[in-house]
Amino acid sequence: MDNEYFLSSGVVSSSKLALVNILGGWIFGYNTGVVSPGLDLVTLEYGITGSLGKTFITMSMLIGAAFGSLFGGALCNKFGRKIVMALGCVIVTVGVLCSCFSPTYWVFLLARGLMGIGVGFVGVVCPMYVSETADKDRAGFLGTLFQLSITVGIVLAYLMGYIFCFVFPEQANIPQQSLAWRIMFGAGVIPSISLAIIAIVVLPESTHWLRSAGGESKPLTDHSIDPIKPKGKGILGLFSYPKQLILGIMLAACLQLTGINVIMYYGPEVLKDAFSQEREYVQLLNVGVGAWNAFATLIAIGLVDKAGRRPLMLLGSLGVAVASICVGLAFFLSSEMDESPGWKTPVVAASLALYLLGFETGPGCLFWVLVNEIFPDEVSDAGSTFVNALQWVFNIMATSTFLVFQENIGAAGTFWIYGGVGIVVTLYLFFSLTETKQSSNSMYDDIN
Repeated sequence: MDNEYFLSSGVVSSSKLALVNILGGWIFGYNTGVVSPGLDLVTLEYGITGSLGKTFITMSMLIGAAFGSLFGGALCNKFGRKIVMALGCVIVTVGVLCSCFSPTYWVFLLARGLMGIGVGFVGVVCPMYVSETADKDRAGFLGTLFQLSITVGIVLAYLMGYIFCFVFPEQANIPQQSLAWRIMFGAGVIPSISLAIIAIVVLPESTHWLRSAGGESKPLTDHSIDPIKPKGKGILGLFSYPKQLILGIMLAACLQLTGINVIMYYGPEVLKDAFSQEREYVQLLNVGVGAWNAFATLIAIGLVDKAGRRPLMLLGSLGVAVASICVGLAFFLSSEMDESPGWKTPVVAASLALYLLGFETGPGCLFWVLVNEIFPDEVSDAGSTFVNALQWVFNIMATSTFLVFQENIGAAGTFWIYGGVGIVVTLYLFFSLTETKQSSNSMYDDIN
């Protein structure tokens, strides 16, 4: 019965699609988030000092993910969603194992880069597969599960860091510290192996790809599903839809250039400045930040198919901009005083809470939904691939400049830059983003 329904509608059961985005988001979130609690331990073992060495550690995976996103989309078009999903998981698994057994700093960087390629594949194919095969009434909910699982993966990474603060305290010797971060990084194989098995054994191929690829599309067209006839020429075809292309670029900017990377990758650095220098306390605060981040995502999941994409995106991006400015203001005013004022901690805490609430109810969740809805069918694959790769490029830009900005213009100026980007993006979205709820991939056919 379930197979007949799939053949007639191209819709995969919600439970299978939920697993795809949950495990895909876990791969994404854990393997990016684990850098935050593990950064000091890795640099200690390899004798890395200064901001440049730390930046390379965070950037290595991001560079790999940018390439993985770009080439992963092309592979999806050629070989299908299932194969690329499984291949991405295999690459992640190999990269994780190589990184947690790496004997030198440079081997570690190369392993993280390899793992990033797999993460890039997963980041493209999981939301794409869910968008193409989900019931449209459930597409928003299922799409936001990817971001929820990213936040849960980040919380798990932070929690591992906090636990190891007590299992291997700061005064522990180097072999113990080495074991701590290697276990933390190595745990990233759990979701990748799980998703690989599901992709190979459980999931059917996307009917969207089957129809566009031809060959196997005939049985499906017997059930009143018209084959897709691509008009665009890959990414070059996107230039025929400049409004959608610019909108995708602005969505990527809202996701990655408004400061989320600072909190997720350099959380301990920010928290030390605002709250405490004690390692255990900072890691506990980091877990709290991750938990609030996940809670905010739950709010978005409950609202996305009720309130709609447009109002949530606008409110979220505006909240991110206002909160970033408030965080910057708190750091600026406190820097002008001889002693850190008593109000600095609660103001920064409240602003960070508002920031995460705005981010997760807006760009954090909705990017993964909208990127698969804003382009017409003939360029939907190329559009989602390009914008996904671009968000990784923006991620690299933000990550590589934070420590430089912090050292030269301070935390206040850095957060004001993020707030400025948020304001510009919000204004653009206000005039350009229309509601996409209850729509198909071709919802933007009316904007030409």
